[in-house]
Amino acid sequence: AEASAKPAAKAPAKAGTVKDPVCGMDVDPASDRVLKTEHQGKTYYFCSAMCKKNFEANPAKYLPKKEAPGKVALAKDPVCGMDVDPNSDRVLKTEHQGKTYYFCSEMCKKNFEANPGRYLPKKGAPAQASASVKAGTVKDLVCGMDVDPDSDRTLKTEYQGKTYYFCTEMCRERFDANPEKYVHAMAEGDMHGMHTHE
Repeated sequence: AEASAKPAAKAPAKAGTVKDPVCGMDVDPASDRVLKTEHQGKTYYFCSAMCKKNFEANPAKYLPKKEAPGKVALAKDPVCGMDVDPNSDRVLKTEHQGKTYYFCSEMCKKNFEANPGRYLPKKGAPAQASASVKAGTVKDLVCGMDVDPDSDRTLKTEYQGKTYYFCTEMCRERFDANPEKYVHAMAEGDMHGMHTHE
């Protein structure tokens, strides 16, 4: 009872423990045995070298997904239509007519800034536009997005006599760097409906 009455030495340590993001154990950040690492400006603490190593190899695997609760916080990239998390520190954004627009890549941001009117929805007939695009879409093998092969915004490349389509220059560059990786993944995804256009 006395220990809890005097929050001097032990109580703050207990109250100030933090979770090891890998194993979930409570660790005392003030301890000289605790291991730590910095990630995106935040310090994470670990109970062992193994936990620290696992975290550093793949931080995203262990970080809570609080920032992007699926439906709520996502915004559409107006250029490629991809869902992006406006709270992510990797997302790019720009202001246009008092509104903020978010982008998945530098290429999308540049395309939008060069000609915003081209990417903003036309108030006249948004319904038919999206319907006609959906009908003949193909998958961008890199990000999985539906792209319209007939659109002048769609990028393409030839590989082994076949044409592949991409939503952004970044996706096309990734594909060109390692086509086998994406073609193989597409072949495996066929049975799951990933590949929509021959």
